[in-house]
Amino acid sequence: MRLITLTVRNYRVHKDLTVTFDPSRNLIGGPNECGKSTLAEAAHRALFLRAKTGGNIQKEMVSTRHLGEPEVLLTFEAGGTRWELEKRFAAAKGSTRLTSNGGNTLRDDEAETKLAALLKTDTAGGRGAAGLLPDLWAHLWVWQGKAGDDPSVHTTAHKAQLIQHLQKDGVAAVLQSANDQRVAARIAETYAELFTATGKPKTGSKPELARIRLEEAASAVEKARDASARLAQAADDHTRAERDIAEITAILPKLREDRNATEAKLQQVANLRRDEENHRQIHEAAGARRQELETHDRTIRDLQSKLATHTAALQPADEKLAILTTAEESARSASQTAETALRDSAETVRRARLRHDLANAAVTAFEKSEAHQRLSERATEAAAIQSDLAALRSNLAKLPILDTKDLARLRKLESEAGQAVAALEAMATGVELLESAVPVHLDGEALAPGETRILTEAGELVIGNGTRLRIRPGGGNSLATARTRSETTREALDSALQALALRDTEHAATVQEHRQTLGQKIASL
Repeated sequence: MRLITLTVRNYRVHKDLTVTFDPSRNLIGGPNECGKSTLAEAAHRALFLRAKTGGNIQKEMVSTRHLGEPEVLLTFEAGGTRWELEKRFAAAKGSTRLTSNGGNTLRDDEAETKLAALLKTDTAGGRGAAGLLPDLWAHLWVWQGKAGDDPSVHTTAHKAQLIQHLQKDGVAAVLQSANDQRVAARIAETYAELFTATGKPKTGSKPELARIRLEEAASAVEKARDASARLAQAADDHTRAERDIAEITAILPKLREDRNATEAKLQQVANLRRDEENHRQIHEAAGARRQELETHDRTIRDLQSKLATHTAALQPADEKLAILTTAEESARSASQTAETALRDSAETVRRARLRHDLANAAVTAFEKSEAHQRLSERATEAAAIQSDLAALRSNLAKLPILDTKDLARLRKLESEAGQAVAALEAMATGVELLESAVPVHLDGEALAPGETRILTEAGELVIGNGTRLRIRPGGGNSLATARTRSETTREALDSALQALALRDTEHAATVQEHRQTLGQKIASL
C-alpha cells in the first residue's frame, strides 16, 4: 500500500491543506503546533476510524478556528489499484465515499467494509475501532510524544502475522537466525541488569544513578536560579532605596520650613479661637439681656392692656380721666423707653453676631488657606490624603450640626412666624368717627367725632335710633391671641436658630449644603 495525496479540511488547525507524497520518502517540517502531527493523525483516522464515530474522539478533530465538519480526502494505491477515500467526520451524520480508478463508487457501510478488506483488518470497520486505533498498523506509525516508548507493546499482537508475511517473501530466516537469537538474549540480559520487570531502573544501576544525578543537578539549578532572582531583587530594592533616600534628603529642608510655618499658623489659630470664645461669651450675655428686655416688654404690654380697660371703665368720670390720661402718658413714655432699650439690645445682639460671624469667617478662611498650603506641599499621596481628611473633618466639626430634618423644621417655624405676623396685621380693626348728625354708640358708649377706637373683639355700632352694625375684627379671633401667637412663633424660631448657632434659615441652608459637600468629599477621599 502507498499513500499518494492527502487533503484535510476544517481539521483542527488546518482549514484546507493538500499534501502530495513522494514515492521514496517525505519530510514534513515546521514550528511547534503548526499541524505536522495532525496530518499523520488525519491519514490514520481516515483509514481506520468510521466516519460516523462520535464522542470525544470526534470532538478532538473539530477545528476551533474554522467552521464546518472535519473532512479527510486520501488517495492511495493498494493491490495494484488506485483508490480515492473521502470521509466527513460528523458523528451520526458522517459520510464515507470510496472510489476506485475504474469509476466504481461505494458509500458509507459498503465503503467501510471494502476499506477494511483492503487494509486486511477485521476490526477496522467495527464499532470498537475507536478504542483500537493505537494498535492498528502500530509498526508503521510513531505518534507525537511516544517516539521513545517500547514499540513491542503495540506490535506483539502482529508478530506472528508479520513472520508469516516475511516467510512468504523468503526473509524469515533473517528473523530466526542464531546470531539474532544471541543478540536478543544479550539485549534481554542487559535489560534485566538495568531495569525491573515493570520497566523501572534498578537501584544502583547506571540509569538509576544517572536519574538521581539529573534530579540533583536540576535541584541545584533551581536553587541557583532562586538565589539569582533574590540577588537581582535585592539589587533592585537597594537601588530604589538609594533613590528614595536621595529624594527625601532633597525635600527634607523644605518640609522642615513647612513644619515651622505650620506651627506658627497653629498658634495664630489658637489666638483666634480665644477671641472666638470671648465673642461667644459677649453674645450669650447679650442674649440674656435681650430676653430680660423682652420680658419687660411683655409686662409693659400687659400694663397697656389693663390701662386701656381701666380707661374705658373710668371714662365717664372727668376727674379720674385726667389722672388716667397722665398715667397713660407715663405708660407710653415707659413703653417708648422699653422699645428704645429693646432696639438697642437688638442692635447689640446683631453686632455681637456679626463679630462672631466675622471671627468664624476669619478662622474658616485661615483654615482653608492652611489646608490649601498643606495640600499643595505633600510629599506622598498617603500623607496628602490624611491631611485632606483631617482638614475636611475639622471644618465639618466646626459647622453647626444640622441635617435635612432640622432645616425643614426651621423653614416650617419661619413659615409659621410669617403667617402669625400676617394674621396679626390683618386681625385688628380700627373705628374712627369723622362726623355724624346723629348720636353714635360703640358697645353702649358714645363715640365722639374725631375719636378712634381699636377693636380686638366683636362690637356693636349703633347709629341714631334705627341703625345697628356688628363689627367682628380678624375673623372672630382676638388681637391679643394673634399677638401672642406671633411672639410665640418668633421666639420658637429664634430659639431653634440659637440652639443651632445660626443666623437665619438662609444661613441654615448654606450650612447644610456645606456639610453635605464636606461629607461627600470625605467619603470620596
